[in-house]
Amino acid sequence: MESGDNTESVDVAEYIASQMTSKKAGIGITLDTRSKGDPVRGGEVTHLGKQPLYKAIEAAVKKYTQITRGGSATMTFKCIDPDLIEMLLWKTQKCSLATRVDKIDYNFSYNDAFAKAVLFDEDWYLFSKYWAPEVHDNFHSEDYENYVRAALKSNVPHTKVKAMDIVKSFGGSRGETGRMYCINLTTTNRHTPFLDPIHQSNLCLEIALPTKPYPDMADLLSHVSEGETAFCSLAAGNVANIEDNEIFEFYERALRTVDRMIDKAPMMNASMKESLLRRRSVGIGITGLAGKLYKAGLDYDGSPESLEFVAHTAELHMFALYKASIKMAKEDGIHVEGIKKDWLPIDTMQSDREYTMDWESIRGLPRKHSVLVAHMPTESSAVFSNATNGVYPSRSRVVYKKARKGKVQFISQYFTADKLSAWEANLIPYYAAIQAWTDQAISADYFEDFTTLPNRKVQEVDNIEWFLTQSLMGVKTAYYNNYLDTKGVEVEQEESCEGGACKL
Repeated sequence: MESGDNTESVDVAEYIASQMTSKKAGIGITLDTRSKGDPVRGGEVTHLGKQPLYKAIEAAVKKYTQITRGGSATMTFKCIDPDLIEMLLWKTQKCSLATRVDKIDYNFSYNDAFAKAVLFDEDWYLFSKYWAPEVHDNFHSEDYENYVRAALKSNVPHTKVKAMDIVKSFGGSRGETGRMYCINLTTTNRHTPFLDPIHQSNLCLEIALPTKPYPDMADLLSHVSEGETAFCSLAAGNVANIEDNEIFEFYERALRTVDRMIDKAPMMNASMKESLLRRRSVGIGITGLAGKLYKAGLDYDGSPESLEFVAHTAELHMFALYKASIKMAKEDGIHVEGIKKDWLPIDTMQSDREYTMDWESIRGLPRKHSVLVAHMPTESSAVFSNATNGVYPSRSRVVYKKARKGKVQFISQYFTADKLSAWEANLIPYYAAIQAWTDQAISADYFEDFTTLPNRKVQEVDNIEWFLTQSLMGVKTAYYNNYLDTKGVEVEQEESCEGGACKL
């Protein structure tokens, strides 16, 4: 969800955050407000910036924490925000306790223009929402640089910095906390069927849906609101246990189950129920990918054979879901609106691989759901299905998953001594292969083994190379950075989805 640039809208966002976390929802939120020093009430006072607003959201999502129920939020902010340099430090120990906002996570949103500025070591411009609303509103646009040029020509107040300095600061904060995420909003809005813009992701970075701010509480409580909270209903298939000839039947059953739950879902109010039913956004993901790869005698070694295997698995996964949604639309007479009806992933994917399914045979056919694929984290959820985590490699053959009742042992059955662990594999090509066949996004974890690094520290140049590579290869989002700093028994932590949010 997001808020607009007025007190009523910010208060509504805080209210929703509080109410939804009490129901075990994980929150992704953007406060699209003015910056520190901007005029308030025509200049009577100056704005204090976003820090007090972030503190209020932090308190809102934590206030109903109980033994079996917690709350968490990921806050998305743009790389053009004048408060950016301070915000990159709020989760770290590099700022005072009074300033720190470290009980929530952060999502650094950027665009293709920023990645280009980093690549060529160019200047970058920071604009306040108050002075340059068109620049902010078109941040996701392919034509973003034209809006910047227009703003500079009009002498709109701005700050000039080096894009490289920003990405260095981002990399430092991500390295220190492991929980400074990022999203490329140009790629996110290019590789999607949605007509409305996508401004952010969710708590765990696998969801990519449109949101709109509520101007006030009256709008939230109306039957059909101007604002919109994004909801996505999740499931996953343990592909290690599904044969290719079972795929279509399996995913049709999975989609029918999730679709029934959408109809039954209790909502906070009528307008949220209306948008839930209008969008019918689904995120059915893959878990157990490592198990499937290992069973086939392959590894996360970057070989053409393993990359093709993963790409084929992801393509078949998505095609089966699209076929099922088309079938259900025909049966139920429900044809989802608000999407580019002729869009297919083959139109916008950043891949030169030849696809194997007959995608043109389904072009333009009505379907029941706006989007269908998202790959969520399954650290603890995978215990139930005895699956390797999501689309990641195994950390080791035996790990202990942290749970409220103690540690649960998990054995990666086909993970042998000759396989690359998550700490050793280069995952970007695999995420890119999966993202091509994903209309939403991936909770894309990365892994660093400090014990192999000089002075147990990731070099700044490596952070920059990682950032540019994952962006240029079309990966929309980056989730956790996981670190190994001692050798021994590994315990996988619960993901930030506290209290059951985003769990399957």
